[in-house]
Amino acid sequence: MSKLVKFDFIIYVGMNERDMTLYFHSILENKYKRVRDLVNAKSDFLFIAKDSENEIIIKLIHSYPSFIFHISNPVEKGNNLVFNITRAPKNARSNETENLKSDHLNLERTLNSWIELAMKHLNKKPIHPNQDDANEQYSRDFYDWFEIVDEDADSTPYDIKRQILIEHSLDAGIKALIESGLKEDDPIILEARSLKEKIGIFTKKQVLKAGRSIYVMIRKHGGVFTKRVYDVWSEEMLKMGYHELLKFLGQEALRLLQ
Repeated sequence: MSKLVKFDFIIYVGMNERDMTLYFHSILENKYKRVRDLVNAKSDFLFIAKDSENEIIIKLIHSYPSFIFHISNPVEKGNNLVFNITRAPKNARSNETENLKSDHLNLERTLNSWIELAMKHLNKKPIHPNQDDANEQYSRDFYDWFEIVDEDADSTPYDIKRQILIEHSLDAGIKALIESGLKEDDPIILEARSLKEKIGIFTKKQVLKAGRSIYVMIRKHGGVFTKRVYDVWSEEMLKMGYHELLKFLGQEALRLLQ
């Protein structure tokens, strides 16, 4: 007959840092810093959706909204810290969500395994090659038009003025697309609304990355939708004035609007 083994442990859920043991605090601080570093190194497709109350939630910028890596409920057991991990996809054979435990010694390995799996999903080649050719062309168009040269583009979000502008432009674009026939639950609409919610936490480059995804989806939907959104966004952006457009978009995009 198996025996039940009792462990003495402490659970820190939303506990004030002042109440943590020095041992726990030092390890948790170090491990969460390493997690942030790993995510920041992959900021072209990852972002931290939550970083508080002893939790970190990591998601993909776009394309796979159900993908998640959630670290929570750290537990001190002897010389180890054990975390609850919720991740999706589970592995290469299942996109389901999985709940598991990881001690602090294996936390980075567990995260890196999920990051590698996410990268493989993002790099999947289309079953129909002509789709890949179109995606590449639309992506090149987007980056030719919208350049960003700010030194802090990888680390800071847009200032509040531009955040408001982008949110307003997304609202206008969503309204135009729905009036043109798209449904409320169309992937383009959902992607645009998702981006709007994240403008304040995305870096400048992450905003453009997500914007590129939306642009490619609109282009693939047809010229009528592209023209409708182009007209609306042109009108919204021109309200900023010539000098503001230069700073925000770059010379190539401005020439399109003249």
